[in-house]
Amino acid sequence: MKRWLIAIILFFGIGALSFWFGGYFTSYANSKDTLRVEKPVMQLLSVGDEAVFELHGSGLDQDVSVSMVLDVGNSEAVVGSFPLNGVFNESLLFNDILYLASADGGIQILNVKDPLHPKILGAKLVGRTIIDIYRNENYLFLSQGKFGLSIMQIQPDGFLQHVTDIHIGDRAYSSSYFGGYLYIAAGSAGLFVYDINQLDQIKLVQVVKPSGAVSDLVIAGKTLYLAVAGSGVEVYHLGVQQYPEMIGEMEILAPIYDLLVHQKQLYVATKQDLSLYDIGTAGNMKLLRQWDCFGSARKLFSGLERVYVVDNFVGFRIVDAEQESPPDLINLNIDPRTIAVTTDHIFVGGTDKGLMTVAKQELSSRQKIKKINTSGNSRDLFIAADWLYIADAHGGVVLHDLVHEDAPVIPISLRRGESFAAGKGFLYVANSLAGIEAFDISSPGSPKSVALWPDLPTNRLALVDNYLVTTQGRHGIKLIDIADIQHPLIVDRLPDVHALDLVTDGNYVYIASKMEGLLIYEITADATLRRLSSLLPPFPMSKFGMNVAVEVQYGIVYAINWRTGLQVIDARKPTEPVILSTLAIPGSCKDLLVDGDKVYVTSRRGVSLVSLADPHNMVLLNTLYMRGLSKGIAVNNGHLYLAHRHRGVTVVSVPVVANPLKVISNEKMVVKFASATMAGRYNLQINKNGNSVIIEGAAVYKKKAY
Repeated sequence: MKRWLIAIILFFGIGALSFWFGGYFTSYANSKDTLRVEKPVMQLLSVGDEAVFELHGSGLDQDVSVSMVLDVGNSEAVVGSFPLNGVFNESLLFNDILYLASADGGIQILNVKDPLHPKILGAKLVGRTIIDIYRNENYLFLSQGKFGLSIMQIQPDGFLQHVTDIHIGDRAYSSSYFGGYLYIAAGSAGLFVYDINQLDQIKLVQVVKPSGAVSDLVIAGKTLYLAVAGSGVEVYHLGVQQYPEMIGEMEILAPIYDLLVHQKQLYVATKQDLSLYDIGTAGNMKLLRQWDCFGSARKLFSGLERVYVVDNFVGFRIVDAEQESPPDLINLNIDPRTIAVTTDHIFVGGTDKGLMTVAKQELSSRQKIKKINTSGNSRDLFIAADWLYIADAHGGVVLHDLVHEDAPVIPISLRRGESFAAGKGFLYVANSLAGIEAFDISSPGSPKSVALWPDLPTNRLALVDNYLVTTQGRHGIKLIDIADIQHPLIVDRLPDVHALDLVTDGNYVYIASKMEGLLIYEITADATLRRLSSLLPPFPMSKFGMNVAVEVQYGIVYAINWRTGLQVIDARKPTEPVILSTLAIPGSCKDLLVDGDKVYVTSRRGVSLVSLADPHNMVLLNTLYMRGLSKGIAVNNGHLYLAHRHRGVTVVSVPVVANPLKVISNEKMVVKFASATMAGRYNLQINKNGNSVIIEGAAVYKKKAY
């Protein structure tokens, strides 16, 4: 056969196959089974009202689950995104050019004249960590920690030309310029002053040695404000030859994260709060206002009229100097670290989603989540009757009245709390350094400390009759006889078990271990711990992480693996546990709570609700996206209480699952919801076989008028 004939046959054959496969693919992509849902008309409801939605789309069958979830984010305000790899700590916007400082990628340069479609121009100092960006006219001063400081000249097209480097012999954290002199905050080395009138002959002219390490500085007029560790803010006058002369100081004991002068007022961000000072008289600053709603005010950024504050890298708040009430948290479901503001848009850089463009007019304060503030780092929760106990790793143990929600928390112990165990009218509080404290909670609103065991450091613990089982991580397991509560006695040890969590059921102890998966022990009649079995998930899941939390009900164990999600294990025969099913959970898992036929799993991304109706086939019903959660979760009276690290405890409405759910056809479904328990804006989450559709703003609940 001739070659040209073979070529023609192959050409038409391949074309026919391509047409057939293309048609098949198109048909599949537009299949009736593909989940697609049109947005229904938004409903305005009062708390107590049921909600009924008629959904239209495709793929609407019995495999679909529908939930109504409190909208805790402002994701609809995100109008653009630009993918960038890395962690971005700082940014500066000048003449439609955005300079983004990276943790290891130098400084990225983007043209954002079209805010919805940024264009990258290039990068400088790739491989270095840029800590701070400061601009004076057409020069950028880039603080780079141990690499010192680089001076760059801004070119007409926005690109940067390297001018010179200043090797300070220590770490450069931030800088500012005044009258031909550059001031550099250099940590424990102090404040360095350089004469930069001639950039080719830069000279160090003075070193100021405050009482502590210098972390930040800002200049307003002829006054320099210096953040000094362990001291607070020191104030200097820049007089003859701009040599700093100290004229005042303000004591602040909390670590200072950032300073900002905005509209002739000084903002001081600390680990505990944000303070605003009048700097009319530089040496005698007057406190105007203080906001203590922050988990920790990490970074400050100046907008055109207001100040933007990154709160513990989980969201940001927009502060109005005239507003006394706490500013709402703006949650974009990213880890925000740097913000740049224009008239209509906000550019937000984080750690995992590159650069996001946010429309100012779309931001709202509708985030109706409630907060229970603690003084430190919330780690665990326990509810008795109408009282919430909060274990705080910094501030101790506090008590909150769930009936009178506006009541302040009541401190019951100044000793740090990390986790709880309760039973027989007693509450045991674990501390990895200071041991265990026991409280009589027979009257939950009036707990009484009855025992203190400082020689039993513990971070997780569980109760079995007259025994406590405790762990201190890699230091192993202890079995403690507490029949005489004033004289606890260690009766057995497992020094080689590295436990991250443990629970008990009857005489059995279930341990989520770091290296061995699930471990099951029995407490024998002679008070020893006898291993019955161990269970690692099969390869490759066993290679992806460690078991971090465990619960058990009626011999069925629920364990979460840090990376691979949730496992359901039949341990009714504890010597031969069997994995019934597994389910991947978005984000790195932290904790879980079984509530009837559902389980809540907290992760780095938020809290997910999983149906356990069929333990062989778990179903992910919905995910409430919320960053910064820690261990600690509780459910009470339709409310979900979440330990939120430095932000205290977050309270949201329990997601409502549609019941009944009536399938009319593959294109139509009617769903009915019981009322949400909190006022706010709610989204619909429609899930099917791992695919999810989120309809934002489907319902708005208001408080019922009486």
